[in-house]
Amino acid sequence: MYIIWKLISLPAVLLLTAAIAAAVTLNPTDDAFISEQNHSTNYGSQNFLMIGHTGLYNNSLLKFDLSAYAGETVEYAELRLYVYYLGTTSNFLIARNTEDWSESSVTWNTCPSFTDELSITGPQVEEEYWVIDVTGVVQGFLNGSYENYGFHLTKDNPLDGFVYIFSKEYSGNYPELDITFASSLESTTLGAIKAAFQ
Repeated sequence: MYIIWKLISLPAVLLLTAAIAAAVTLNPTDDAFISEQNHSTNYGSQNFLMIGHTGLYNNSLLKFDLSAYAGETVEYAELRLYVYYLGTTSNFLIARNTEDWSESSVTWNTCPSFTDELSITGPQVEEEYWVIDVTGVVQGFLNGSYENYGFHLTKDNPLDGFVYIFSKEYSGNYPELDITFASSLESTTLGAIKAAFQ
């Protein structure tokens, strides 16, 4: 009877183990855009974020609370931004901020420094999510290689169009950070289960 119970229960335990492999979707704690034209104005309460525009830079900043996941291994992470107005499909830049900031006070004049700019393909259509692979940066945030001050989105040429995306202040289609974690549970739990059946 004991052996039968173990044989029947093993698939259920394995299914439970697989189900625990974690994926989370986070919304920003802070998001804002900053304007070179209105360099002392704070736009943290707006229901949209702007990147690019004509003649002058507008950059967008987003920050997510990752403290609950420190030390985890990331399998994949993507930043998802809902585009509601598209003025270009050309390339943009994403970087990581190297100083802290707050959506309630950040302006062009107080903009945090940023580094590791990476060219990314711009959104292609309106009224859909623009998906950006940020796996490496998020892993760096979680393993302590980088301080988590969030992301910085800009254009290398402000004359080359712009995009508007919904901020967390909008009534839906919020910015998202989707993270899938590599499961360390399988190697430890599955090893224990195998040992119990030997």
